[in-house]
Amino acid sequence: MFEAEAAGLDEIRAAGAIRVPEPVCTGTSGGNAWFVMEFIPMGGRSNARLAGEQLALMHRKQADAFGWRMENTIGSTPQPNSQNKDWVEFWREQRLGFQLETAARNGYGGALQAKGEKLLGCFDRLLDHDPAPSLLHGDLWGGTSVMLMTVIR
Repeated sequence: MFEAEAAGLDEIRAAGAIRVPEPVCTGTSGGNAWFVMEFIPMGGRSNARLAGEQLALMHRKQADAFGWRMENTIGSTPQPNSQNKDWVEFWREQRLGFQLETAARNGYGGALQAKGEKLLGCFDRLLDHDPAPSLLHGDLWGGTSVMLMTVIR
């Protein structure tokens, strides 16, 4: 999990658009995993406009397909990233479909699954745009200095 996060930070940094912490190392010891990264002080006033411009610049880094070169996580939940050139199919299988399968394996069914299946069935009409695969961050909020990423369309 932390190795994928470190690789994601490296990918974001390589875009040259926004400042992110530099990963130092990851590892495990005594059944615990850890991730050491550069400390970036987060005090002072933020410049939302500048951050928005930098994120827009980062999103201009494009790829040939949706997905990424390695699996990563959403929190502790695995996130598959098999590459796919079709935007709707990628989201149907690698994002919402996978989350619904995970929920079902963990005992959440019934109305959740029925509504999820209905949504998956009309994805092609709901996701009616054709974006280019581009570099995205996973979580970004003022209380964390960690940004995750995945290359998706």
